[in-house]
Amino acid sequence: MLENIKLLLNIQDNSKDNLLSYLISNAKQKILSYTNQTEILPQMQYLVDELVILRYNKLGSEGLQSESYSGISQTFNQDIPADIKSQLNQFRRLRTL
Repeated sequence: MLENIKLLLNIQDNSKDNLLSYLISNAKQKILSYTNQTEILPQMQYLVDELVILRYNKLGSEGLQSESYSGISQTFNQDIPADIKSQLNQFRRLRTL
């Protein structure tokens, strides 16, 4: 998983491995919490990658809600993006008491 993410981010050394490992762990926990699963299913792996890449690209601008300049607009949400949520919905399990 780490190597795939490094490939997608064009990181060719090991300088970001600790950060990426942390982001991978964090993304897995978010997905498990959202889906109520106990483990990341093989079909969910690419969604972990997507969340890690999104989070990595937002480093340094975590609190940014909206920004607009020179015709370019940026808006970040704090939660799992809607397109990833819609894909995760197929893996959601009901919580039992």
